[in-house]
Parts: sequence; structure tokens; C-alpha cells
Amino acid sequence: MTIVNGMEVSMFPLLRQCEKRVFTLIATMVVLLGGLLGTATSATQDELTRGVLDAVARYELPANDALSPVIQGIGFQPRSAALWKLFPGIRKLDQVWRAAEAVAPGEGDRAIAAIANQLSVRFDSLRNNTEVSGFIKNNDVSRPVTFDLVKPSSITYLPQGTRRIITALSVYVERGGLGGIYSILTTRFDISSDKAYAIMASSDTVGEALKRGIDEVPEEQRPEKLVALLKDAQKKYAAFASDAAFVNFKGDLGDEVGDCFCGATFLGTMTTWECRAGTPC
Repeated sequence: MTIVNGMEVSMFPLLRQCEKRVFTLIATMVVLLGGLLGTATSATQDELTRGVLDAVARYELPANDALSPVIQGIGFQPRSAALWKLFPGIRKLDQVWRAAEAVAPGEGDRAIAAIANQLSVRFDSLRNNTEVSGFIKNNDVSRPVTFDLVKPSSITYLPQGTRRIITALSVYVERGGLGGIYSILTTRFDISSDKAYAIMASSDTVGEALKRGIDEVPEEQRPEKLVALLKDAQKKYAAFASDAAFVNFKGDLGDEVGDCFCGATFLGTMTTWECRAGTPC
């Protein structure tokens, strides 16, 4: 019988002993040896993952919404302020463009340029962004912008250049310690820029965007990418380690460090929750 840290395998609940592994949204379906962990909890792995990704989104978003006051300052009033408040920045800007473009072709770009012009006063690096400054110069921001909220533009895809500007603006106002939600989707989850834009432009919250993003990751890669994200969240945000959603995600396994096996395969030394949610063998 395999011995890990002086204990028999059958007495070490974190060990992944199954020959084949079935994955849920985030992790292995753990085989509970000898009923060590008792009855299953009411929360499913999927629910726990959704909860912990919501927590990541909460910590990652800046406390102050720098975008909405600027948008409202150019005359755009959302139909539902309560829902609007929760939207990702890309969705807010996408809706602004569509509502202005419905008035006349080219008005959508003018609206985005007017927002960029005001934000560039606040963010030095945005003011020095040549693509953004060029976009502003190519659009007349001196005239007021009008919007049609009743019948916004139904154009499926915004012009590529406009989408890049919208993405850049959202990154500046929503960048957190992990790089921002868009960066998590594109660099950590390896989602294409077009797909990441589409996800954020149609998600009701940034937490939903992360959940939809993890669904785009190949199933066998999800555990590794999720664990890496959560480990970095702990490093960047001191309070994250004690956040209820993260504590629930780890469950009873906790942070004890030990050797992790899958059958006879040694997966490495890691904490118990990483062993449960880590890379498959």
C-alpha cells in the first residue's frame, strides 16, 4: 500500500486514486475512499466553481465605476440603472455604440470617441495610446451625441477598429490585480479576442463572463487554469483566502500540503484543494 507523509493512502482523503477521471466544470469527480468524507455536500462542483469565479470578479473590479459617469455625461441614460450597473465595461460601451449608430451611420464611433476623449484626461497611458488618440482625432467630438434606446443598431459585428478601442477603454477602467476580466479570458483561458469580446458584450455581469469563459476552455485544461487563477487571486488579494466562496470551494480539504497521487502516478506536492481541483493525470 502506498504511503504518503507517513500515512496509508486509504487514510488520506485528498489522493486521486481513480484509474480514469471524470471531469465536471472544474475538476475531477473525486472518488471518496471508504466513505472518508461522508455524504456529499448539497452544493455541486459546478455551483462551487460559479461561486468562486464570482468572488474573483468582485475582487478584480475596481471599487469605483469610472466608466458610467462618463457615459451618462455624454447623454446616454440606460433603460435599467440597476442592470446597467452590473454590466461589464465592454457591454456598456457596445450598447452605447449601438444606440448612437441607430441614429445615423458613424454616430456610434463618435460616441465612443467622445468617451475616450474624456477618459484620456484621467488616464495618462490612455492619452498616450496612439490608436486611441488617432480614433479621437478622426471623429468630431465637439458636437453632442444623440441616442436611440428604443431601437438600437442590430449590426452583428462592430467594425474591428471600433471593437479594439472599446476593448482598450474597458481594460483601462476595469484593470485589477489580475489584469482585468478581459485579460483573464484572453491570456489565462486562451480565448480569442473576438470570442472574449462577444462573451463580455453579452454577459450580464463580469462573474457570468468568467463562467462562460471557463466553459470555452477544453475540459481537460480547466482544472489547471482554474487553480492557477485562484492561486494568483490569493497572492493579489489578501482577503480572498478567507472569502466564503473560496472557503466553500476548498470545502473540507483545506490547505494541508502533501503528495498528490492518481493511482500510482505522482502528480506533485500541493495543497489538498489543489490536488482535488488540479491537473488530471
